[in-house]
Amino acid sequence: MVNSSFFTGGTVTLKTNNTFDAPLINPAYLTAPVDLAILMEGTRAFFRFMDAPAWSDVSLGPNPGFITNASDSIALENFARNTVIANLHPVGTASMSPVGASWGVVNPDLRLKQASGLRIIDASVFVRLFQFK
Repeated sequence: MVNSSFFTGGTVTLKTNNTFDAPLINPAYLTAPVDLAILMEGTRAFFRFMDAPAWSDVSLGPNPGFITNASDSIALENFARNTVIANLHPVGTASMSPVGASWGVVNPDLRLKQASGLRIIDASVFVRLFQFK
């Protein structure tokens, strides 16, 4: 299983030792309370933005089935939990650690820990694509 305590959720587990079998992937979407809170506030901000007078001639109103009341927290949470998807390729899922550290997935040479002859060379070892300030 590849999972670091640095990340708030998600696991990738080998189903079998056959390299052609797909792994078991659990992204654990919205398992951290902060993730749900951020998504709900982002949805509320979207509604505030679309309620601006500048959009009155453009917006035809919410789509059928789309949440119509962003102040209804239960409806907003249900909407978030039932519609969330991954839109971008996840990065930073294989944490790099210093040589000899007991944590992390790869060492600074990108060698997979506790394995022989295998390196991780994709976006999973990126620390981040952007930084919040």
